[in-house]
Amino acid sequence: MKRILFSLTAILSCTVLAYSQCGGFVEGFESGSTTPTWTNLGSSSVSVVTAPVIVGANALDLTGGSGHLFGISTDIAAITPNEISWYIYPTGTVANGYLVAGDATTSANNCIVFAYWNGPANAIRFVSNGPTYNYTAPINQWYHIALRNIDWVNRTVDIYIDDVLQYTGFPFRSTTISDLSRIHLYNFAGGTAYYDEIVAGAMPVTFDTQPTDVSCNGLADGAVDVTITASNGPCTFMWSNAATTEDISGLTAGTYTVSIVDSIGCTAADTLVITEPDAFSAVSNVVSPSTCGGLDGTIDLVVSGGTPSYTYVCSNGSGGASISGLGVGTYSVTVIDSFSCNVDWTFDLADPTPPMVNIAWSTETTCNYYSPMALSGASPAGGTWSGMGVSSMSFDPTSAALGSNIVTYEYTDSLNCSASDTAEIIVSECLGLEEAELSGAKIYPNPASGTVMIELNEGQGLVELQLVSLSGEVVKLEEMNGLDYQMNIEGITPGVYFLKIRSESKGVTEKLIVQ
Repeated sequence: MKRILFSLTAILSCTVLAYSQCGGFVEGFESGSTTPTWTNLGSSSVSVVTAPVIVGANALDLTGGSGHLFGISTDIAAITPNEISWYIYPTGTVANGYLVAGDATTSANNCIVFAYWNGPANAIRFVSNGPTYNYTAPINQWYHIALRNIDWVNRTVDIYIDDVLQYTGFPFRSTTISDLSRIHLYNFAGGTAYYDEIVAGAMPVTFDTQPTDVSCNGLADGAVDVTITASNGPCTFMWSNAATTEDISGLTAGTYTVSIVDSIGCTAADTLVITEPDAFSAVSNVVSPSTCGGLDGTIDLVVSGGTPSYTYVCSNGSGGASISGLGVGTYSVTVIDSFSCNVDWTFDLADPTPPMVNIAWSTETTCNYYSPMALSGASPAGGTWSGMGVSSMSFDPTSAALGSNIVTYEYTDSLNCSASDTAEIIVSECLGLEEAELSGAKIYPNPASGTVMIELNEGQGLVELQLVSLSGEVVKLEEMNGLDYQMNIEGITPGVYFLKIRSESKGVTEKLIVQ
Protein backbone atom coordinates (compact mmCIF):
# COMPACT_ATOMS: atom_id res chain seq x y z
CA MET A 1 0.00 0.00 0.00
CA LYS A 2 1.38 3.39 -0.99
CA ARG A 3 1.30 6.22 1.54
CA ILE A 4 1.75 9.84 0.37
CA LEU A 5 1.77 12.08 3.41
CA PHE A 6 1.78 15.80 2.68
CA SER A 7 -0.05 17.70 5.38
CA LEU A 8 1.93 19.76 7.85
CA THR A 9 0.90 17.64 10.82
CA ALA A 10 2.53 15.47 13.40
CA ILE A 11 2.43 12.62 10.91
CA LEU A 12 4.58 14.49 8.38
CA SER A 13 6.60 17.41 9.61
CA CYS A 14 10.19 18.54 9.61
CA THR A 15 12.78 20.08 11.79
CA VAL A 16 13.85 23.41 10.27
CA LEU A 17 17.20 22.65 8.69
CA ALA A 18 17.79 23.48 5.04
CA TYR A 19 14.08 23.30 4.19
CA SER A 20 11.25 25.34 5.64
CA GLN A 21 8.53 22.83 4.59
CA CYS A 22 8.46 19.07 4.07
CA GLY A 23 5.99 18.39 1.29
CA GLY A 24 4.01 21.66 1.53
CA PHE A 25 2.03 20.71 -1.61
CA VAL A 26 1.89 17.38 -3.43
CA GLU A 27 -0.31 16.52 -6.40
CA GLY A 28 -0.07 13.12 -8.06
CA PHE A 29 -3.68 13.06 -9.38
CA GLU A 30 -4.20 9.79 -7.52
CA SER A 31 -7.77 10.77 -6.65
CA GLY A 32 -8.66 10.27 -10.30
CA SER A 33 -9.88 13.85 -10.72
CA THR A 34 -8.56 17.42 -10.81
CA THR A 35 -11.47 18.72 -8.75
CA PRO A 36 -11.79 20.29 -6.30
CA THR A 37 -8.05 21.07 -6.14
CA TRP A 38 -7.74 22.57 -9.62
CA THR A 39 -9.86 25.13 -11.47
CA ASN A 40 -10.28 24.91 -15.26
CA LEU A 41 -9.96 28.39 -16.73
CA GLY A 42 -12.00 27.35 -19.73
CA SER A 43 -9.91 26.70 -22.81
CA SER A 44 -8.25 23.33 -22.15
CA SER A 45 -9.30 19.67 -22.27
CA VAL A 46 -8.38 18.15 -18.89
CA SER A 47 -8.48 14.49 -17.90
CA VAL A 48 -6.75 12.15 -15.46
CA VAL A 49 -5.31 9.12 -17.25
CA THR A 50 -3.60 5.88 -16.34
CA ALA A 51 -0.97 6.04 -19.13
CA PRO A 52 1.60 7.35 -19.55
CA VAL A 53 2.33 7.41 -15.81
CA ILE A 54 5.63 7.88 -14.00
CA VAL A 55 4.57 7.88 -10.32
CA GLY A 56 1.62 6.08 -8.81
CA ALA A 57 -1.37 5.03 -10.92
CA ASN A 58 -2.48 8.28 -12.56
CA ALA A 59 -1.20 11.32 -14.44
CA LEU A 60 -2.74 14.51 -15.87
CA ASP A 61 -3.54 14.79 -19.60
CA LEU A 62 -3.79 18.49 -20.56
CA THR A 63 -4.65 19.44 -24.17
CA GLY A 64 -5.32 22.81 -25.82
CA GLY A 65 -5.13 26.36 -24.54
CA SER A 66 -5.45 29.73 -26.23
CA GLY A 67 -3.05 31.88 -24.27
CA HIS A 68 -0.91 32.24 -21.20
CA LEU A 69 -2.51 30.87 -18.00
CA PHE A 70 -5.58 29.55 -19.91
CA GLY A 71 -5.39 26.01 -18.53
CA ILE A 72 -5.93 24.91 -14.95
CA SER A 73 -4.71 26.53 -11.74
CA THR A 74 -4.75 25.88 -8.00
CA ASP A 75 -4.34 28.12 -4.98
CA ILE A 76 -2.51 26.85 -1.89
CA ALA A 77 -1.61 28.32 1.47
CA ALA A 78 1.34 30.64 0.98
CA ILE A 79 4.68 28.90 1.54
CA THR A 80 8.32 29.61 0.83
CA PRO A 81 9.60 26.18 -0.15
CA ASN A 82 13.19 25.27 -0.77
CA GLU A 83 12.20 23.14 -3.75
CA ILE A 84 9.55 22.93 -6.48
CA SER A 85 9.52 19.84 -8.70
CA TRP A 86 7.31 18.12 -11.27
CA TYR A 87 7.31 15.56 -14.07
CA ILE A 88 6.55 16.61 -17.65
CA TYR A 89 5.88 14.41 -20.72
CA PRO A 90 5.91 16.62 -23.87
CA THR A 91 4.34 15.60 -27.19
CA GLY A 92 3.87 16.98 -30.69
CA THR A 93 5.65 20.01 -32.15
CA VAL A 94 3.93 23.06 -30.63
CA ALA A 95 4.67 24.62 -27.27
CA ASN A 96 3.17 22.69 -24.38
CA GLY A 97 3.74 21.63 -20.80
CA TYR A 98 3.73 25.12 -19.28
CA LEU A 99 4.15 25.46 -15.50
CA VAL A 100 3.98 28.96 -14.03
CA ALA A 101 4.13 29.37 -10.25
CA GLY A 102 4.09 32.36 -7.98
CA ASP A 103 1.96 34.26 -5.48
CA ALA A 104 -1.67 35.35 -5.73
CA THR A 105 -0.71 38.03 -8.32
CA THR A 106 1.02 35.53 -10.61
CA SER A 107 1.09 36.25 -14.34
CA ALA A 108 3.26 35.12 -17.20
CA ASN A 109 5.73 37.86 -16.31
CA ASN A 110 5.23 37.94 -12.56
CA CYS A 111 6.22 34.53 -11.18
CA ILE A 112 8.91 32.47 -9.57
CA VAL A 113 9.22 30.04 -12.45
CA PHE A 114 8.14 30.16 -16.07
CA ALA A 115 8.96 26.81 -17.72
CA TYR A 116 7.61 24.93 -20.75
CA TRP A 117 8.56 22.62 -23.59
CA ASN A 118 9.44 24.68 -26.66
CA GLY A 119 8.48 22.73 -29.78
CA PRO A 120 10.63 24.48 -32.37
CA ALA A 121 13.68 24.26 -30.13
CA ASN A 122 12.85 20.70 -29.01
CA ALA A 123 13.85 21.79 -25.51
CA ILE A 124 12.52 22.51 -22.06
CA ARG A 125 12.84 26.28 -21.70
CA PHE A 126 13.20 28.30 -18.51
CA VAL A 127 12.53 32.06 -18.72
CA SER A 128 13.59 34.64 -16.14
CA ASN A 129 13.77 38.42 -15.93
CA GLY A 130 17.20 38.02 -17.42
CA PRO A 131 18.68 34.87 -18.97
CA THR A 132 16.85 32.01 -20.67
CA TYR A 133 17.93 28.39 -20.36
CA ASN A 134 17.11 25.60 -22.84
CA TYR A 135 17.49 21.89 -22.06
CA THR A 136 17.27 19.62 -25.10
CA ALA A 137 14.38 17.24 -24.47
CA PRO A 138 13.02 14.89 -27.17
CA ILE A 139 9.26 14.29 -26.98
CA ASN A 140 7.30 11.30 -25.69
CA GLN A 141 9.26 10.64 -22.50
CA TRP A 142 9.16 11.76 -18.90
CA TYR A 143 11.46 14.42 -17.48
CA HIS A 144 11.80 15.29 -13.81
CA ILE A 145 12.28 19.04 -13.31
CA ALA A 146 13.39 20.31 -9.90
CA LEU A 147 14.04 23.88 -8.84
CA ARG A 148 16.13 23.45 -5.71
CA ASN A 149 17.89 25.67 -3.20
CA ILE A 150 15.32 28.41 -3.75
CA ASP A 151 16.79 31.63 -2.37
CA TRP A 152 13.86 33.86 -1.36
CA VAL A 153 16.18 36.75 -0.53
CA ASN A 154 18.15 36.88 -3.77
CA ARG A 155 15.32 35.26 -5.75
CA THR A 156 17.31 32.54 -7.49
CA VAL A 157 16.97 28.80 -8.00
CA ASP A 158 19.18 25.89 -9.08
CA ILE A 159 17.75 23.94 -12.05
CA TYR A 160 17.97 20.12 -11.96
CA ILE A 161 16.79 17.84 -14.77
CA ASP A 162 16.47 14.17 -13.84
CA ASP A 163 18.46 14.93 -10.67
CA VAL A 164 21.41 16.38 -12.59
CA LEU A 165 22.32 20.05 -11.90
CA GLN A 166 21.94 22.13 -15.08
CA TYR A 167 21.99 25.75 -13.92
CA THR A 168 23.05 27.43 -10.66
CA GLY A 169 21.49 30.68 -9.46
CA PHE A 170 18.87 31.02 -12.19
CA PRO A 171 16.82 34.20 -11.49
CA PHE A 172 13.11 34.37 -10.65
CA ARG A 173 10.92 35.77 -13.44
CA SER A 174 9.75 38.40 -10.89
CA THR A 175 11.92 40.62 -8.69
CA THR A 176 9.18 41.25 -6.16
CA ILE A 177 7.40 37.98 -5.57
CA SER A 178 7.83 36.69 -2.02
CA ASP A 179 5.91 33.41 -1.67
CA LEU A 180 4.33 30.52 -3.51
CA SER A 181 0.53 30.35 -3.40
CA ARG A 182 -0.65 29.70 -7.00
CA ILE A 183 0.32 27.20 -9.72
CA HIS A 184 -0.80 27.30 -13.39
CA LEU A 185 -0.61 24.44 -15.94
CA TYR A 186 -1.46 25.11 -19.62
CA ASN A 187 -0.61 24.68 -23.34
CA PHE A 188 -0.65 26.73 -26.52
CA ALA A 189 -2.40 26.11 -29.86
CA GLY A 190 -3.82 22.68 -29.16
CA GLY A 191 -0.64 21.17 -27.75
CA THR A 192 -0.77 18.17 -25.43
CA ALA A 193 1.40 17.43 -22.42
CA TYR A 194 1.21 15.10 -19.43
CA TYR A 195 2.03 16.10 -15.83
CA ASP A 196 2.66 14.00 -12.72
CA GLU A 197 3.84 14.36 -9.11
CA ILE A 198 3.94 18.13 -8.63
CA VAL A 199 5.66 18.91 -5.32
CA ALA A 200 6.23 22.26 -3.67
CA GLY A 201 8.52 21.92 -0.67
CA ALA A 202 10.80 19.08 0.21
CA MET A 203 9.90 15.65 -1.12
CA PRO A 204 7.48 14.00 1.29
CA VAL A 205 8.69 10.75 2.79
CA THR A 206 6.65 7.95 1.24
CA PHE A 207 7.04 4.25 1.70
CA ASP A 208 5.46 0.83 1.23
CA THR A 209 5.10 -1.75 3.99
CA GLN A 210 4.68 -5.47 3.63
CA PRO A 211 3.77 -7.18 6.91
CA THR A 212 4.17 -10.92 7.40
CA ASP A 213 1.92 -12.36 10.07
CA VAL A 214 3.02 -14.93 12.67
CA SER A 215 2.74 -18.42 11.16
CA CYS A 216 1.82 -20.38 14.30
CA ASN A 217 0.08 -19.27 17.46
CA GLY A 218 2.63 -18.26 20.08
CA LEU A 219 5.64 -18.12 17.74
CA ALA A 220 7.80 -15.09 16.99
CA ASP A 221 8.30 -15.22 13.22
CA GLY A 222 6.33 -12.18 12.11
CA ALA A 223 8.06 -9.48 10.05
CA VAL A 224 7.61 -6.10 8.39
CA ASP A 225 9.40 -5.17 5.17
CA VAL A 226 9.65 -1.41 4.53
CA THR A 227 10.49 0.05 1.12
CA ILE A 228 11.17 3.80 0.91
CA THR A 229 9.61 5.17 -2.29
CA ALA A 230 10.53 8.84 -1.82
CA SER A 231 12.67 10.81 0.63
CA ASN A 232 15.25 13.52 0.88
CA GLY A 233 18.32 11.38 1.36
CA PRO A 234 18.92 8.42 3.67
CA CYS A 235 16.38 7.67 6.38
CA THR A 236 16.58 6.55 9.98
CA PHE A 237 13.98 4.29 11.57
CA MET A 238 12.58 3.97 15.09
CA TRP A 239 10.14 1.17 15.85
CA SER A 240 7.90 0.88 18.87
CA ASN A 241 9.79 -2.30 19.88
CA ALA A 242 13.05 -0.25 19.98
CA ALA A 243 14.37 -1.65 16.68
CA THR A 244 16.23 0.85 14.49
CA THR A 245 16.50 -1.15 11.25
CA GLU A 246 14.46 -0.52 8.12
CA ASP A 247 12.92 -4.01 8.26
CA ILE A 248 12.09 -5.92 11.42
CA SER A 249 11.58 -9.62 11.99
CA GLY A 250 11.21 -12.15 14.79
CA LEU A 251 7.95 -10.51 15.82
CA THR A 252 5.19 -11.84 18.02
CA ALA A 253 1.60 -10.88 17.34
CA GLY A 254 0.89 -7.25 18.23
CA THR A 255 0.82 -3.64 17.07
CA TYR A 256 4.00 -2.01 15.79
CA THR A 257 4.62 1.65 14.93
CA VAL A 258 7.49 2.96 12.82
CA SER A 259 8.71 6.57 12.68
CA ILE A 260 10.90 7.47 9.68
CA VAL A 261 13.11 10.57 9.46
CA ASP A 262 15.02 11.50 6.30
CA SER A 263 18.30 13.38 6.08
CA ILE A 264 16.66 16.83 6.27
CA GLY A 265 14.29 15.97 9.10
CA CYS A 266 11.11 15.21 7.15
CA THR A 267 9.20 12.41 8.82
CA ALA A 268 6.53 9.82 8.19
CA ALA A 269 4.97 7.17 10.36
CA ASP A 270 2.76 4.13 10.14
CA THR A 271 1.16 1.60 12.48
CA LEU A 272 0.84 -2.05 11.53
CA VAL A 273 -0.84 -4.99 13.20
CA ILE A 274 0.86 -8.39 13.09
CA THR A 275 -1.67 -11.14 13.63
CA GLU A 276 -1.36 -14.82 14.49
CA PRO A 277 -3.66 -17.81 13.99
CA ASP A 278 -5.90 -18.81 16.86
CA ALA A 279 -4.56 -21.52 19.13
CA PHE A 280 -5.58 -25.04 18.21
CA SER A 281 -8.63 -26.43 19.95
CA ALA A 282 -10.67 -29.56 19.41
CA VAL A 283 -14.03 -31.01 20.33
CA SER A 284 -13.44 -34.73 20.74
CA ASN A 285 -15.80 -37.67 20.98
CA VAL A 286 -13.95 -40.67 22.37
CA VAL A 287 -15.72 -44.04 22.57
CA SER A 288 -13.92 -46.91 24.31
CA PRO A 289 -14.32 -50.53 23.13
CA SER A 290 -17.75 -51.98 23.95
CA THR A 291 -16.26 -55.25 25.24
CA CYS A 292 -13.05 -56.22 26.99
CA GLY A 293 -10.52 -57.00 24.29
CA GLY A 294 -12.81 -55.48 21.64
CA LEU A 295 -11.62 -53.41 18.66
CA ASP A 296 -14.57 -51.10 18.10
CA GLY A 297 -13.29 -47.98 19.91
CA THR A 298 -13.35 -44.65 18.05
CA ILE A 299 -11.89 -41.13 18.25
CA ASP A 300 -13.66 -38.31 16.39
CA LEU A 301 -12.17 -34.79 16.31
CA VAL A 302 -13.54 -31.41 15.23
CA VAL A 303 -10.49 -29.11 15.12
CA SER A 304 -10.38 -25.33 15.01
CA GLY A 305 -7.57 -22.76 15.22
CA GLY A 306 -4.33 -22.75 13.30
CA THR A 307 -4.64 -22.34 9.54
CA PRO A 308 -6.76 -24.97 7.74
CA SER A 309 -6.51 -27.39 6.06
CA TYR A 310 -5.44 -30.04 8.60
CA THR A 311 -3.51 -33.28 8.40
CA TYR A 312 -4.06 -35.92 11.09
CA VAL A 313 -1.51 -38.53 12.19
CA CYS A 314 -2.50 -41.10 14.85
CA SER A 315 0.03 -43.13 16.80
CA ASN A 316 -1.50 -46.35 15.42
CA GLY A 317 -0.61 -45.24 11.89
CA SER A 318 -4.06 -44.15 10.76
CA GLY A 319 -5.04 -40.67 9.62
CA GLY A 320 -8.11 -38.49 9.37
CA ALA A 321 -10.30 -36.73 11.87
CA SER A 322 -12.26 -39.95 12.55
CA ILE A 323 -10.27 -42.97 13.75
CA SER A 324 -11.94 -46.35 14.29
CA GLY A 325 -11.10 -49.99 15.03
CA LEU A 326 -9.36 -49.11 18.29
CA GLY A 327 -8.75 -51.34 21.27
CA VAL A 328 -7.89 -50.43 24.82
CA GLY A 329 -4.80 -48.22 25.14
CA THR A 330 -3.36 -44.71 24.92
CA TYR A 331 -3.40 -43.00 21.53
CA SER A 332 -1.78 -39.73 20.46
CA VAL A 333 -3.12 -37.70 17.54
CA THR A 334 -0.96 -35.03 15.88
CA VAL A 335 -2.79 -32.30 13.94
CA ILE A 336 -0.73 -30.34 11.37
CA ASP A 337 -2.09 -27.22 9.66
CA SER A 338 -1.22 -25.71 6.27
CA PHE A 339 1.76 -23.80 7.77
CA SER A 340 3.14 -26.99 9.41
CA CYS A 341 2.03 -25.77 12.83
CA ASN A 342 1.10 -28.78 14.95
CA VAL A 343 -0.42 -29.88 18.21
CA ASP A 344 -0.58 -33.27 19.96
CA TRP A 345 -3.54 -34.63 21.86
CA THR A 346 -3.59 -37.85 23.89
CA PHE A 347 -6.66 -40.03 24.42
CA ASP A 348 -7.10 -43.04 26.73
CA LEU A 349 -9.46 -45.83 25.71
CA ALA A 350 -10.39 -48.25 28.50
CA ASP A 351 -12.17 -51.60 28.77
CA PRO A 352 -15.64 -51.65 30.31
CA THR A 353 -15.71 -51.76 34.11
CA PRO A 354 -14.88 -55.32 35.24
CA PRO A 355 -17.35 -57.21 37.45
CA MET A 356 -17.11 -57.09 41.25
CA VAL A 357 -15.92 -60.53 42.41
CA ASN A 358 -15.83 -61.55 46.07
CA ILE A 359 -15.09 -64.67 48.14
CA ALA A 360 -17.05 -64.40 51.39
CA TRP A 361 -14.31 -66.07 53.44
CA SER A 362 -10.60 -65.33 53.58
CA THR A 363 -8.98 -68.28 55.40
CA GLU A 364 -9.90 -71.89 56.04
CA THR A 365 -7.93 -74.62 57.87
CA THR A 366 -8.02 -78.35 57.14
CA CYS A 367 -5.96 -81.43 57.76
CA ASN A 368 -3.82 -83.12 55.21
CA TYR A 369 -5.80 -86.37 55.25
CA TYR A 370 -9.32 -84.90 55.15
CA SER A 371 -11.73 -85.57 52.32
CA PRO A 372 -12.23 -82.91 49.61
CA MET A 373 -14.15 -79.83 50.72
CA ALA A 374 -16.69 -78.00 48.54
CA LEU A 375 -15.66 -74.49 47.46
CA SER A 376 -18.50 -72.01 47.84
CA GLY A 377 -19.29 -68.49 49.03
CA ALA A 378 -18.07 -66.73 45.86
CA SER A 379 -20.08 -64.21 43.82
CA PRO A 380 -21.26 -63.63 41.16
CA ALA A 381 -22.15 -67.26 40.54
CA GLY A 382 -20.92 -69.01 37.45
CA GLY A 383 -17.19 -68.46 37.83
CA THR A 384 -14.35 -71.00 38.09
CA TRP A 385 -11.95 -71.98 40.90
CA SER A 386 -8.26 -72.71 40.41
CA GLY A 387 -5.16 -73.42 42.48
CA MET A 388 -3.18 -76.36 43.89
CA GLY A 389 -5.58 -78.99 45.21
CA VAL A 390 -8.54 -77.52 43.32
CA SER A 391 -10.60 -79.81 41.12
CA SER A 392 -13.81 -78.46 39.64
CA MET A 393 -15.64 -76.90 42.59
CA SER A 394 -13.79 -78.61 45.49
CA PHE A 395 -10.45 -78.53 47.31
CA ASP A 396 -8.62 -81.79 48.05
CA PRO A 397 -6.08 -81.33 50.89
CA THR A 398 -4.42 -84.66 50.03
CA SER A 399 -3.21 -83.18 46.72
CA ALA A 400 -2.38 -79.74 48.11
CA ALA A 401 0.75 -78.48 49.80
CA LEU A 402 1.22 -78.41 53.55
CA GLY A 403 0.76 -74.93 54.84
CA SER A 404 -0.81 -72.07 52.89
CA ASN A 405 -2.61 -72.73 49.63
CA ILE A 406 -4.05 -69.82 47.63
CA VAL A 407 -7.21 -70.55 45.71
CA THR A 408 -8.57 -68.19 43.04
CA TYR A 409 -12.14 -67.55 41.93
CA GLU A 410 -12.43 -65.90 38.46
CA TYR A 411 -15.63 -64.63 36.82
CA THR A 412 -16.16 -63.41 33.21
CA ASP A 413 -19.24 -61.30 32.43
CA SER A 414 -21.27 -60.84 29.23
CA LEU A 415 -18.85 -58.11 28.00
CA ASN A 416 -15.94 -60.55 28.17
CA CYS A 417 -14.57 -58.69 31.19
CA SER A 418 -12.98 -60.78 33.93
CA ALA A 419 -12.14 -60.25 37.59
CA SER A 420 -11.02 -62.51 40.42
CA ASP A 421 -10.63 -62.84 44.17
CA THR A 422 -8.40 -65.11 46.29
CA ALA A 423 -8.63 -66.91 49.61
CA GLU A 424 -6.28 -69.03 51.71
CA ILE A 425 -6.67 -72.66 52.76
CA ILE A 426 -4.12 -73.82 55.34
CA VAL A 427 -3.38 -77.53 55.25
CA SER A 428 -2.02 -78.87 58.55
CA GLU A 429 -0.09 -82.07 58.99
CA CYS A 430 -2.51 -83.66 61.45
CA LEU A 431 -1.94 -86.95 63.43
CA GLY A 432 -5.31 -88.46 62.98
CA LEU A 433 -7.03 -90.07 66.03
CA GLU A 434 -4.02 -89.53 68.33
CA GLU A 435 -4.71 -85.78 68.33
CA ALA A 436 -7.64 -86.24 70.64
CA GLU A 437 -5.36 -87.48 73.41
CA LEU A 438 -3.64 -84.09 73.61
CA SER A 439 -6.69 -82.03 72.90
CA GLY A 440 -6.38 -80.32 76.25
CA ALA A 441 -3.06 -78.64 75.27
CA LYS A 442 -3.09 -74.84 75.45
CA ILE A 443 -0.84 -72.22 73.85
CA TYR A 444 -1.01 -68.57 74.82
CA PRO A 445 -0.95 -65.73 74.20
CA ASN A 446 -1.99 -66.14 70.56
CA PRO A 447 -1.01 -63.99 68.72
CA ALA A 448 2.28 -63.90 70.61
CA SER A 449 5.55 -62.00 70.51
CA GLY A 450 8.74 -62.63 72.47
CA THR A 451 7.56 -65.83 74.23
CA VAL A 452 4.62 -68.25 74.08
CA MET A 453 3.41 -70.55 76.92
CA ILE A 454 2.56 -74.23 76.28
CA GLU A 455 0.49 -76.06 78.94
CA LEU A 456 -0.51 -79.74 79.04
CA ASN A 457 -3.27 -81.16 81.23
CA GLU A 458 -1.32 -84.32 82.06
CA GLY A 459 2.26 -85.38 82.10
CA GLN A 460 3.62 -86.84 78.83
CA GLY A 461 7.25 -87.36 79.62
CA LEU A 462 9.62 -85.87 77.08
CA VAL A 463 7.63 -83.85 74.53
CA GLU A 464 9.00 -82.44 71.23
CA LEU A 465 7.98 -78.92 70.16
CA GLN A 466 8.24 -77.93 66.45
CA LEU A 467 7.45 -74.42 65.14
CA VAL A 468 6.75 -74.88 61.41
CA SER A 469 6.21 -72.14 58.79
CA LEU A 470 3.40 -72.29 56.24
CA SER A 471 5.93 -73.48 53.69
CA GLY A 472 6.74 -76.49 55.91
CA GLU A 473 10.09 -75.25 57.21
CA VAL A 474 10.90 -76.07 60.88
CA VAL A 475 12.06 -72.71 62.23
CA LYS A 476 12.39 -73.77 65.89
CA LEU A 477 12.81 -77.19 67.56
CA GLU A 478 12.74 -77.60 71.36
CA GLU A 479 11.77 -80.18 74.03
CA MET A 480 9.73 -79.89 77.22
CA ASN A 481 9.38 -82.23 80.22
CA GLY A 482 6.48 -81.31 82.46
CA LEU A 483 3.10 -79.65 82.27
CA ASP A 484 4.16 -76.15 81.10
CA TYR A 485 6.89 -74.62 79.04
CA GLN A 486 7.84 -71.13 77.88
CA MET A 487 9.19 -71.01 74.29
CA ASN A 488 11.33 -68.04 73.29
CA ILE A 489 10.20 -66.78 69.83
CA GLU A 490 12.37 -63.63 69.71
CA GLY A 491 13.71 -63.10 66.22
CA ILE A 492 11.01 -65.20 64.54
CA THR A 493 9.64 -63.42 61.46
CA PRO A 494 6.07 -62.34 62.12
CA GLY A 495 3.49 -64.51 60.35
CA VAL A 496 1.33 -67.63 60.67
CA TYR A 497 3.01 -70.81 61.96
CA PHE A 498 2.05 -74.31 63.13
CA LEU A 499 3.18 -75.47 66.61
CA LYS A 500 3.46 -79.26 66.64
CA ILE A 501 3.43 -80.87 70.11
CA ARG A 502 4.41 -84.56 70.10
CA SER A 503 5.18 -87.13 72.77
CA GLU A 504 6.27 -90.64 72.06
CA SER A 505 2.77 -91.76 71.10
CA LYS A 506 0.56 -88.68 71.10
CA GLY A 507 0.45 -85.30 69.45
CA VAL A 508 -1.46 -82.17 68.46
CA THR A 509 -0.91 -79.28 66.00
CA GLU A 510 -2.00 -75.72 66.79
CA LYS A 511 -1.88 -72.56 64.67
CA LEU A 512 0.25 -69.77 66.16
CA ILE A 513 0.41 -66.18 64.96
CA VAL A 514 3.77 -64.53 65.69
CA GLN A 515 3.75 -60.72 65.83
